[in-house]
Amino acid sequence: MSERSEAYAAFAEGSYSWRFIERPALDRAIPASAYSDSTKILDIGSGSGRVIGYHIARGAVEANVTGVDPDHKSVELSSNRFPQARFIEQKIQDIELEDASLDIVSAQLSLRYLDNTELATLCGKVALALRGDGMFFLLDVHPTRYGVSDGFDKYFQEGLREVDTPWGGSETYFYRTLGTYVTTLSKAGLRIVSLDECPVTQEGMNEAHSKDFARYSMSPARFAILAAKSV
Repeated sequence: MSERSEAYAAFAEGSYSWRFIERPALDRAIPASAYSDSTKILDIGSGSGRVIGYHIARGAVEANVTGVDPDHKSVELSSNRFPQARFIEQKIQDIELEDASLDIVSAQLSLRYLDNTELATLCGKVALALRGDGMFFLLDVHPTRYGVSDGFDKYFQEGLREVDTPWGGSETYFYRTLGTYVTTLSKAGLRIVSLDECPVTQEGMNEAHSKDFARYSMSPARFAILAAKSV
């Protein structure tokens, strides 16, 4: 995984989807007021550390941020970038969380590695770990993206699918519908605050000549859900 992890890290920071779809979705979902010197943050599937860097840039204290990722090379790269943050090398579905210990939990493009049972278990852990006004931000590939490549007649056929990646090679993800995400969060004790289908920003549209614009604008490319503890 070392070469693939390094390839992803090189791709991630400057990618079209991060600059014009994913980072703007974070901006819309999490207000600046959510960050303070005491804000405790967990990034699930921290990978290259891209989202951890985002939280720190928004005002989080590096020592109050934790990332969890199963890939050794990714953890090594992230630890070098953010030496004061804490990183856990572990399967994301196996992480143990302390009740009422976190203010923000983020999971960007990482929950698609879990099957439905694993997703339900993880969401239950997150619900218990959030403080009273805590928030859970998750972003993933919009299900319609798979329809573009696999056919929309398979929309309701959940399960493993192999997908070519922009940074080279292919990976296997667990495909599920948007409805399954929403229902799973609700059953875990979380309420939906917002659902964003993540349009390309105006800045991204200004790069209409780019092949990436065509790739990411033919259908919704991402969706983002902001959830909080149910009252």
